[in-house]
Parts: sequence; structure tokens; C-alpha cells
Amino acid sequence: RWEPDKAPDRFADALDVIDNLDWSLTLLGERDRSAAIDRIRSRFSDRIVHDGWAEPRQYLDLLGRGTIVVSTANQEFFGVSVAEAVASGCFPIVPNRLAYPELLGSPLVDGTLYEGDLGPHLRWAIEHPEALRMGREVLAARMQRYDWSTIAPMMDLALTSI
Repeated sequence: RWEPDKAPDRFADALDVIDNLDWSLTLLGERDRSAAIDRIRSRFSDRIVHDGWAEPRQYLDLLGRGTIVVSTANQEFFGVSVAEAVASGCFPIVPNRLAYPELLGSPLVDGTLYEGDLGPHLRWAIEHPEALRMGREVLAARMQRYDWSTIAPMMDLALTSI
């Protein structure tokens, strides 16, 4: 969801910081037109692998091919999209606030939470892919606690105890 509360303008600013590095971009989700999205599309069109909604199978495939997932959100209650991307093996770079610290769990993996601007943190991650590998595996395993195969038996047990 690319609504104003997700601060797409800050994401566009971060892309400017990494413009001279080698990267590609997958933009998932439906969105209304905004100046930030138009800016991203025009400035980085040659780097965009996918832009828009994807069928569930394609969505999971795109997540599985990703390396990093980011958020610039001002409002987030859980972080479903980030959880899905992390479960698929993406390294999260998300604000050190909202639901993200709890979502990612403890102990924290270095480089996942940021203060201030996203750009320098994203630059570091792209320049140090080896530093992300172990964190990606650890965090993907942690996201299994949100998988339906884990949640359903717990819900069944809770309901049968009523």
C-alpha cells in the first residue's frame, strides 16, 4: 500500500542516495498516483523489475527473488508486507518504531532498524551483502511464528479450551 502514511516521498529520497550503486527495484501493490511514485517511475524506470499488483504465486516468486525490503511508514499496526518479505528471505530495513521492533523480535539483527533517513542504511546494506546473509536466515526463521501452520494449532487449542 503506497498511501501517504507510508511516506513514499522518503522512499524516493532514499533511492536518490543509492543511485550510483547496482540494484533493481520491485514495487509491489496497488496504489494511487502520487508525485513520489511518478518520480520513482521516471527516474528509475530502467531498474524496475515489477510495478504494481501481482497474482499470489507471482507475488511470492518476486519476494523470493528479493534481497532487501524497506519501510518508511509513519503508521503501521503489524507489518504484514514486511513479515511476508522477511519470511521469503528479504533483509528488512525498517524504522526503529511502530510495530517493527516487536515484529522482528529479539535479539535484534544489526542493520534492520534505522533512525532518521533510510538512504544511508540502504546504501550500507547494498554495499555489504555478505553482512545480510546470516540475518536474512535468522529473521526468515523467526517469521515462521506468524505462519498459518504455526498459528492454526495454537488457535485450535485455545478454542477447544473454552
